[in-house]
Amino acid sequence: MMNLYAIILAGGKGTRFWPKSLPERPKQLLPILSEQTMLEETISRVSPCIPPERVIVVTSQDLVPEVTPLVNPQTTVLAEPLGRNSAPAIAFATAYLLAVNPDAVMAVLPADHYIAQPKPFLSALQIAAATASRDNMLVTFGIPPTRPETGYGYIQVGETIDIQNGVTVAKADQFHEKPDLQTAHSFLRHGNFRWNSGMFVWSVATIAQAFEIYLPEMYALMRELSTAIHTKDEPAAILHFFQAVESISIDYGIMEKAQNVAVVSGDFHWDDVGSWASLERVYEKDAHGNVRHGDCHTLDVKRSVLYADQGQIAAIGISDLIVVRTDDITLVCPKDRAQDVKRLLENIEKESENEN
Repeated sequence: MMNLYAIILAGGKGTRFWPKSLPERPKQLLPILSEQTMLEETISRVSPCIPPERVIVVTSQDLVPEVTPLVNPQTTVLAEPLGRNSAPAIAFATAYLLAVNPDAVMAVLPADHYIAQPKPFLSALQIAAATASRDNMLVTFGIPPTRPETGYGYIQVGETIDIQNGVTVAKADQFHEKPDLQTAHSFLRHGNFRWNSGMFVWSVATIAQAFEIYLPEMYALMRELSTAIHTKDEPAAILHFFQAVESISIDYGIMEKAQNVAVVSGDFHWDDVGSWASLERVYEKDAHGNVRHGDCHTLDVKRSVLYADQGQIAAIGISDLIVVRTDDITLVCPKDRAQDVKRLLENIEKESENEN
């Protein structure tokens, strides 16, 4: 589709992948799953239908020196001077397109997701873009759940709007926050719940209207910013926007409130690769259910994730653990505590501040 742009959100900190992921080089800028960085994989995935001149990477100002060498010279890199969550990042890209191509359709994609089957994804993307353009819908990708996952939000889907090439487009009835295990089992049994992938497609006009209705103050700042794009006032306008704007996610700010939300069923292997434990869903396992990366030696080790970035890992008689070794840090934790790596890092930072 000639008017389809990819908006790649690449400003996250990736703290749950510490110590491999660091502030100066977070998860999306690392080759976690292949020889390419996750950002490069995301751009390559959409390249059959979105050329580099229609790719916009939104990242933090501090990461621009790291991001720029990874993208085509024709790709636009938008730098956020302050981190303000997903809604302002999307409003930033929307302001840019309001100035340069207000008739565009935007595919908003996180830079750090894993999609094992690019062709079904691209087919679903084209159906989502057509739906967004034709019906003025805010389209999101809902992934049919394969397990009672408590780490994802869910979307309850309603009546079917369309079916194209086996891909179902349905009305979104309700968004649900990350559930407890019992609720997740209930969602799985019902069959009309989808994982909230955090990937979206909409026209510039439709998302601008949604900002105007649900986040009017942000909308006013966005319109003001759009008038400064490609003028001498652009740097000051960007700084003003991020200093003034509310920090809020696109889900809280718009998607959970809007009535014109459609869900495209994402029948492709997807994972948000949110923690070290998620590697066992995307890496091949050995005969004992272990994921091994790098120089790892084991004896009687079961169902563990071993990731040697530097040096060697030697393990005996452990089960259900994560062991990560970098050049100067070793992380060890139970798999079911993988999400707590973020809390550990916060504690380390507080301890460092207290020492200083």
